Amino acid sequence: MSRKQGKTVTIFVTSRALTEGIVTREARPVPSMPNYMEAKALGECGDRGRTTWFSPGAYRLDMATAVVRAKEMQAKRLARMEKQMAQIRSLTFKEVQ
Repeated sequence: MSRKQGKTVTIFVTSRALTEGIVTREARPVPSMPNYMEAKALGECGDRGRTTWFSPGAYRLDMATAVVRAKEMQAKRLARMEKQMAQIRSLTFKEVQ
């Protein structure tokens, strides 16, 4: 029995957009899991020879929605960091004798 390979599509990976940017991959749908994609894992030197699976929330099918998602992630991260900075600024220190 031969396993039929799915059609390859371009996906835009946003799961690590704040550290690596939006990454483009050629991927195939995973037959047993709807909306999941599998693609070759790439490293600094190119192909690593293994595959990575991307869940529905980790990628987008077009660059425009990928950019929107990355900007949402950026806004959430900035809000969280501003809250942390406010907490640090509100700290008071007393000298103990």
